[in-house]
Amino acid sequence: MGSGDVWPDPAQMSVAAPLQDTGDREMTLLFAGQSAALGRDMSAGALVEAVAGEAGRRLGVGGGDSLVVA
Repeated sequence: MGSGDVWPDPAQMSVAAPLQDTGDREMTLLFAGQSAALGRDMSAGALVEAVAGEAGRRLGVGGGDSLVVA
C-alpha cells in the first residue's frame, strides 16, 4: 500500500485497538470518527447537568434551567 492509501476498517482497528486501552481521553477521539469535533472535556457531573438541562428545555420542564430527578 502506498502512503496515501486507506486501509480497510479491520486493518485500521487492529493497529489502533491497543490505543483504546491506554485510558488516555485524547485517544478516545480517534475512535469518534466524524464526531470527534463534537468532543468536549468535562467531568461526569457536568455531563449529567448538560444532558438534564437539555432534556428539561426540550420537555418544557423547570423553565429550561435543569431537569431535577428526585
